[in-house]
Amino acid sequence: MVTRITNKCQIFGEEGYIKIPDFWKADNCKLFDKDFNQVEVFDDGRISHGCIYQMQHANSMIMLGNIESPIMPHSRSNDIQETMMEIRKQIGLKYPFE
Repeated sequence: MVTRITNKCQIFGEEGYIKIPDFWKADNCKLFDKDFNQVEVFDDGRISHGCIYQMQHANSMIMLGNIESPIMPHSRSNDIQETMMEIRKQIGLKYPFE
């Protein structure tokens, strides 16, 4: 939260792992086996400027008249917000308007 590091995400499992560069605007990912050999590459071909997929999904939900996403229900959003507030509390982060 307070250190400038890369934005990669790695998801590890028993048979290997998935590497996602710039996870917040990912357009590709790579699958590796447990011996670190690259097995597959997925590239969706879209250009993202960050969080575009979330905005597209929210827009489609609004256009359909839905007030909640089946992918990210209100309860999950609230859980994430509570976690973020706890992180802020623990590291002493306060915004100027607070």
